[in-house]
Amino acid sequence: MTPIPKSVYYQLLNLVLTAGLLIYLLRTKVVDYFQSRRDDYLKLAEQVNRMKKDAENKRKDLQERFDTLERSEKQSIEKADREAMDLQQKLVNDATSVAQRIASDAQKTIQMEFNKSIAELKSDIIVEAMASSRENIQHSIKDSDQQRLQREFVEKIEVVEQ
Repeated sequence: MTPIPKSVYYQLLNLVLTAGLLIYLLRTKVVDYFQSRRDDYLKLAEQVNRMKKDAENKRKDLQERFDTLERSEKQSIEKADREAMDLQQKLVNDATSVAQRIASDAQKTIQMEFNKSIAELKSDIIVEAMASSRENIQHSIKDSDQQRLQREFVEKIEVVEQ
């Protein structure tokens, strides 16, 4: 074996002293640095866990809302169908009611027009009968009968005035 040269011992001593001095001087800073890194990591890990729990809760809430929507979808469709049927029935009932009212109004109008036509016919018949009677009376009454009727009329008016 060859002996180790002295320079190696000096280099080794220099290395040990430098390492010792670095350890002595930087020990608290290195420990503080790694401690702060550890604390930062733990804070980040805690924050990630909180965010993960929040995300899981939100996912659960969204899943519940989605399930509720799926359940209520069928109910909403059934409700809309019922409302549509009710609306259709109401429209049919309204249309029937309007049709009956129109028919009733038409029947009343027909009856009124019929009564009006009958009244006009009666009026025309009376006018014609009076005209015909007047002609007959004028041809059939003599002047002496006319004078007698006028005297009787005047006498009756005088009696009424007294």
